Amino acid sequence: MTEELSKWNTFDKVVAVVTDDGANIKAAVMLMKLSHVPFTALKLNLIIQQYCCLIMKRLDALLIQIKKSEVANRMLMDKQKQLGNETVLKLKQDIRTRWNSRFFVMEMITKLKEPIIYIVMITLKNTPCHLNSDEWNKIEDIVPLLRPFDGVTVELSAKQYPKILTVISLIRGLQISLGSKNPTMLLGNCIKQRLIEDTAKRFESIEKQGLTSNFSRATLLDRRCKKNKLHKKWIKMKKSIMCGIFCNLESRTSTTSSATSLMNQYINMPHQDFKSNVAMFWNEHKVVLTPLSDIVLKY
Repeated sequence: MTEELSKWNTFDKVVAVVTDDGANIKAAVMLMKLSHVPFTALKLNLIIQQYCCLIMKRLDALLIQIKKSEVANRMLMDKQKQLGNETVLKLKQDIRTRWNSRFFVMEMITKLKEPIIYIVMITLKNTPCHLNSDEWNKIEDIVPLLRPFDGVTVELSAKQYPKILTVISLIRGLQISLGSKNPTMLLGNCIKQRLIEDTAKRFESIEKQGLTSNFSRATLLDRRCKKNKLHKKWIKMKKSIMCGIFCNLESRTSTTSSATSLMNQYINMPHQDFKSNVAMFWNEHKVVLTPLSDIVLKY
């Protein structure tokens, strides 16, 4: 990687490298003496994969049977029209390399529950892959639990803004959303608890001033992140996060008091609306907050 980046004269412009958590690739980034940033969307994917698999085998078998039958497909369309559905939905196929597709399949199945039960009773009553009431309840419990993960993945996949600034806020929002869900079955409540625990475990390091300090520092330098939306641990670590940024700032200012004054000036500025453009904020305050505005470019 060093050789290829040097070939294009871009090595000195690289601030961090985003990869998965493979030991080999992380070691390679450390040898390059660059910051390693974990791939957040992949971490989310790993959390929910096992729970999608709980029902997908039976679901895939049922979908294959319906797709194979021309009569079943025609009945699916006709039944939706009879029910007065404004949009006639078609069955979606699971793409194993994208967890979102499994969520979309399960969400679509819940919307087509009545037509599918009707089709199974009329044309596929002898098939062994039909879903019983318990399995339907499992799907209806799992879908609301997975929907917040889909929303966060979509936000993190956007290309119009720097995503590292939003990671901590999005993960906190995800945990709050999961906590507000009320599954009806024991299995659904178990999955909910495991999702909350797995999310906390996989993302506990992003707020710490360790190897992944880029997340916490970037969040503090984002004026859209309101204090009351952040976790209590985050508030306690705010001082150490500021110290990390302060070290960079102090090396760029003439005195320690100047660096302290500049940090206090920034911290006391009013928060911005979350829909506002963070890059525009720093561009407008470039002169006032120099050299802090130069450090922001790194994050």
